[in-house]
Amino acid sequence: GAVISSTTVGTGEGGEVNVWASDRTEIIGFVPAFLIPSLITSSTLGPGQAGNLTIDTRQLIVGNGGRVDASTAASGTAGSVTINASEQVRVSGTVPGSRNPTLIISSANAIDPALAAVIGINLPLVGNSGDVTINTPKLEVTEGAKVSVSNDGTGRAGNLSVNANTIALSDRGSITAASVLGGGGNIFLQARDALQLRQQAQISASAGELGDGGNIEIAAGTVTGFDRSQISANAFQGNGGNIQIDTQGLFFTPNSTISASSELGVSGI
Repeated sequence: GAVISSTTVGTGEGGEVNVWASDRTEIIGFVPAFLIPSLITSSTLGPGQAGNLTIDTRQLIVGNGGRVDASTAASGTAGSVTINASEQVRVSGTVPGSRNPTLIISSANAIDPALAAVIGINLPLVGNSGDVTINTPKLEVTEGAKVSVSNDGTGRAGNLSVNANTIALSDRGSITAASVLGGGGNIFLQARDALQLRQQAQISASAGELGDGGNIEIAAGTVTGFDRSQISANAFQGNGGNIQIDTQGLFFTPNSTISASSELGVSGI
């Protein structure tokens, strides 16, 4: 439940959060009674823009419901998250007994109107999400954890970029970009050696209601998908996004899928 936070609630810009740790940065666990996560965050609860969040370290470990979070809950723009880890980034697990995943995220979060009135948040939610960029030799996302950009309001979702040698998603681990009404976020993944999806892992750029699905671009030595894993750029009423994969070898089992569809709009490619 420990927190490092920079927040703006008015018209002024929020401050930046910068972490330099020569060995390891860990964000672990939560407060059981209230499900409050351990957190490094930069956020805005008003019209002011949130500051950016940067972590420079050898290893970044985020687990058991912990979060790295840049967010907006109002009209201000969320900050961006940049992670430079010279050895690895591992994101794992959820808050036990809940659906809350361990997260690295930049988002625009919808808050209940009654709660917003109590704490003085200026609705509606129209702020844009920021971007998430991860530079590391190895990214591992597992046990229901998520790396994401998202927007629950009318603003756009940000872009999510990973530059790595190996990206490994397993046991419901996911990399996602999601929007409701605004433009879908895009996902750019570079894995010089391999991109691996196992055990219902997911890479998704999706849109709900009227939004368009984002695009997914993958450049990897090999791309493998097993055990009901999926890569998707889907939408509902808007247009589906496009998926581009550049690789020396693509290996997907029959129960894993790659799709760019729209329920009521134009499917992607």
